[in-house]
Amino acid sequence: MHPPVETIFEPLFVVGLFLGLWGGLSLAIAALGGWRRIASSYCASSEPVGRRYFMQQCNVGFIRYGNYTTIHTSPEGIHVAVLFVYRPGHRPLFIPWDAIRHAKVVRGFGIVRVQFEIGSPRIASMKLPRKIFEGYESLIGLEPPERDSTS
Repeated sequence: MHPPVETIFEPLFVVGLFLGLWGGLSLAIAALGGWRRIASSYCASSEPVGRRYFMQQCNVGFIRYGNYTTIHTSPEGIHVAVLFVYRPGHRPLFIPWDAIRHAKVVRGFGIVRVQFEIGSPRIASMKLPRKIFEGYESLIGLEPPERDSTS
C-alpha cells in the first residue's frame, strides 16, 4: 500500500516554507540596513584579493551582521561578503577607498571599530573592526594605531 499523498508533500511544504521565510527575511534585512543600497553602487564584480579576514562582525546602518562576514582589503578598497546561507539580498560588495567618508574610530564593550559613511552623497553607514584598516589608514583619514612603547 502506498502512503497518502499528504504525507509525502507535508515535509516538502515545511522545507519550502522555511526556505521562503528565510529568503524573505534576508531580503528585508538587506533593504532595511542599507546593504541593498550599497550594492546598487558598489557591487563586487570580481573575486576578492588582498588580506582576508574571516568571520568578522560588520554593521550596516542599524543592522548588525554577526561573525559571518568575510572581508578582504587591498590597495584598491574593501571587499565584504556574507556567508552563503545569508546571501539572499546580500550581493558581495566592493567599496573603493575613495568612497569612504567621515571615518572615525569608535570603542564599545572592549571592541575598537571604524565607523564610516559610504558614497557622496551618503548611501549608508558601516562599522568594521579596526584591524581591517591596518596599513590603509591614510587612505581614509585615520591616524595609525598607537604602538605599545614596551614592545
